[in-house]
Amino acid sequence: MAHERIPLGASDAAAQPFAWLQELVGFFRRNIRLLSASTASVTLLALIYVATATPQFMASTILLIDLRQVAPFQQHPPVVDAQIENAMIESEVEVLRSAGLARKVVAALNLTADPNFVGRSSALARGLSGLRARFTSGTASSKANSDFEDRVVQQFLRAVSVHRIGLTYIIEIDATAKDRNLAARLANGLTTAYLAEQLVVRNTSTQQAAMWQEGRLAQLQDQALKADQQVQRFKSTNGIVDTGHGLLNEQQLTELNSQLVAARGRTAEASAALDRIRQMTRKGSDPGMAVTDVLKSPVINGLRERYLNDATRVAGWSSQYGHDSGPAIMLRKEMAQLQVSINSEIRRIEQATESDLVVDRAGEAAIQAQLDKLVSQSASTDTARATFRSLQSSADTYRSLYVAFLQQTMQADQADKYPVADARVVTQARPPLTKSKPQAKLILAAAIVLGLVIGFVIAILQEALDRRLRNPAGLLADTGLSCIATLPDIGAAPPSFLPKWPRRHGFARTTASPPFSLMENFVATNPDAPFTMGMRRLQLRLLQQQADKSGIIGLVAPSRGAGTSTVAANLVKLLQASGHDAVLLPLPGEAGLQPGFRHRIETLHRDHAFVVVDFPALDRPVEAHTVFPDIGLMVLLLEAGSLDGGTLLEQLRYAGLDRRSIMGVVLNRVPVDP
Repeated sequence: MAHERIPLGASDAAAQPFAWLQELVGFFRRNIRLLSASTASVTLLALIYVATATPQFMASTILLIDLRQVAPFQQHPPVVDAQIENAMIESEVEVLRSAGLARKVVAALNLTADPNFVGRSSALARGLSGLRARFTSGTASSKANSDFEDRVVQQFLRAVSVHRIGLTYIIEIDATAKDRNLAARLANGLTTAYLAEQLVVRNTSTQQAAMWQEGRLAQLQDQALKADQQVQRFKSTNGIVDTGHGLLNEQQLTELNSQLVAARGRTAEASAALDRIRQMTRKGSDPGMAVTDVLKSPVINGLRERYLNDATRVAGWSSQYGHDSGPAIMLRKEMAQLQVSINSEIRRIEQATESDLVVDRAGEAAIQAQLDKLVSQSASTDTARATFRSLQSSADTYRSLYVAFLQQTMQADQADKYPVADARVVTQARPPLTKSKPQAKLILAAAIVLGLVIGFVIAILQEALDRRLRNPAGLLADTGLSCIATLPDIGAAPPSFLPKWPRRHGFARTTASPPFSLMENFVATNPDAPFTMGMRRLQLRLLQQQADKSGIIGLVAPSRGAGTSTVAANLVKLLQASGHDAVLLPLPGEAGLQPGFRHRIETLHRDHAFVVVDFPALDRPVEAHTVFPDIGLMVLLLEAGSLDGGTLLEQLRYAGLDRRSIMGVVLNRVPVDP
């Protein structure tokens, strides 16, 4: 009899929105021992490592790279671009990481002979090293020492970490060693070597710059001296005299020109004075006229004053005593004598003025002659003066360059006498108080995580490689059969009645399963047990299908020991407890089948509403399996984790069953949640 398969159980579970969570819980439940063992193993190894590992101490030094600091004698700070600053700081970090600087630290701290750093060699190793040094040549021994020093340098580079903190000017130097004091020495030694290297490089560059400046200064001095000597030779050859305020002939021309102007002025003045005197002489001028403004003679002034006084007196006497009075006549005579004396003095002055005019004209002519001669000489030396000015300009330029470079050299020399490094120590390394490695908490936490990851990976691999059917979803995916109920193992969770029969029935709470006499009545004695709940779900599915099918229920398992007898007996008990007329019919597992067995099944079915047939396992091909077509409700009982999907389908095919002839699958002995 063929029956259409009704998707129950697993299909409902797959439709649940949180089915994946149940699968995940089941995964961890199945592999809890593996996960625990993996985590415990890795944690144990971590504990052994933490207990046996040599402690490491880390000391730190903080450097500040200040590229903009100004030396004490430097007037203007250097202007540096931001990108160039970043590149320079990164370059300084690489310098601190360089093997050359590390070699200097190794030599300064004598790390090649420090047992705390290179380790203590055994007596055998020291003996072999001594024999090797004795029997090897000097070149081979030197190469061995060089190789050993290289290894120490590489060990130092591994022990030291240099990194820049963000985009700041701060560089942190971390040194790790077995000894806390050695760690501080390594960090401080690298810092000291770096600062000393900076000063050495700066002093070397300063010395090289000073040598170049001295050479350049000597070169400029020599060029200025040669240019000046060439000017002097040219001046001597061409008769050019330089007084410091210009050329001598140019100054002479200026002076002669000034003298000529002055001589001409004196000549003109003497000529005008002579003409005035002659004019007054021709006219017979009155002595009372202001001739003193022209002649400026004290004699004439005195005579004129006496003349004016006598004239005043004559006027007074004449008004009192008359014009012809004796005193008036005498005064008139005296006035006439004074007039004669004035005229005589005027003629003398005229002669002197005429003589001065002759002298002035002669001096003017001489100065004019000298000026004409000097002008003619200057005209002949114009080309020489142009060459002289060019040579003088070149000599002045060399002299200016020499003076300016001399000033710069002296300023640079004063500034370089106080060298300043571009870095300074912010925090000096001190021996650490606690060890940095191994970090027990971090290692244990990582070990726990690693153990879980390893266990998880192994569990996933096991799940992927192990295709045995363990849950409804896997059953449906691999075989297409629906799971209508899941039954836990009775022995996995001892029922509540076990303490009442501690050992009288041959088992206790720790036994694998109760005796069969107790298991066949398990649903009656343990109504709230998980096994009973699963049986009730199975009963409900059967009752739902019994409306369309006959009341003959068959239970068969792929292999022996799956628990079909227990499930069949409890199913009958449960149906009877629900008021249904049910009977259990176990089929024999022998090779033959008793005559009239099919008729017996039909007779039991007429007398009872349900007939539960307990078939032998499919792994034993017996004649009882020929009754399968007469069963209305065929239920496959599968022990969880016992078979894979391919093997199960193969056994069903050999037994003449297929997915359409089986109502559903009951997964038995499914592990329960703790």
